[in-house]
This record gives sequence, C-alpha cells and structure tokens, in this order.
Amino acid sequence: MLEKSPKSSIDHRPINALQPRQQRSRATNKPHKMAVDSRSQFGKRLRDFADMLADEVAGGWKGLTVMQAAQVRRAAELMAIAEQARTKALAEGRADPEGLVRLERAASLAMRQLDLGSGRRRESEPVGQAVLLEYAKSRKASP
Repeated sequence: MLEKSPKSSIDHRPINALQPRQQRSRATNKPHKMAVDSRSQFGKRLRDFADMLADEVAGGWKGLTVMQAAQVRRAAELMAIAEQARTKALAEGRADPEGLVRLERAASLAMRQLDLGSGRRRESEPVGQAVLLEYAKSRKASP
C-alpha cells in the first residue's frame, strides 16, 4: 500500500537559503527582476505593483520565500496587464467586455492568493461579534 508523504513538494525556505547561487535560475536569484524591461512605461508600472505587493506580503523582497516571490510576480503581472487593457479600452471607446472581466478576475484571484487582508479581517471580527451579542441580548430583554 502506498503511503502519502507528509512533506510538501513546495519549497518554503527563504530565497537565500537555497542551493548555491550558480545552481539556481535567474528568477530565483533575482526575484525582484521582472520579465519586462523596467525602462518602459508598462515595465515601471509592473515593478511598482510588484514592489508594493512584496512590501505588503513580507516587508520587501528579501523576506519572501521562493513561492511567495513567484506569487507576487504573477499577481503584479496580471494587475498590470488588466490595468493596461482597461486603459486601452477606455481610450479607444471600444472593448471586449468579457475579456476585460476575465483579466480583472484573474488579477483579483492572484491578489486573493497572496492573502493580504487576512490579518485585518481577523481584527475586525471580534467587534462584529460583540455588536451581534449586544443586539441579541437587547432583543431577549425587550418584551
């Protein structure tokens, strides 16, 4: 009978804790380097999105694991592409609405996979619970 290995195949070690630099890909060695030339307008916007997301996730690129860096790059790329498509559609006055919705949805999903807002939601939950408990008590107390 085959047993499942308890270890995950995903590497959660920090980027600089992997094998020697010569044995890693350029994307691993320089996670902040985007696939697009950062001198173009699109490249600058892509770099801005990626830096913003890296700061939100781990306080910068150095604090990201390999998987987090890949997710940040993917989310930034999708956000930049969706923004570019939306801008072009508005400027030309014509667009493929379904295509725009798909791009926006993909960018939104990539952002959710980074789990940026989870800490904020947990902080607000007890306040909501307290309000509901007070309301329930007031309803029981009133005739």
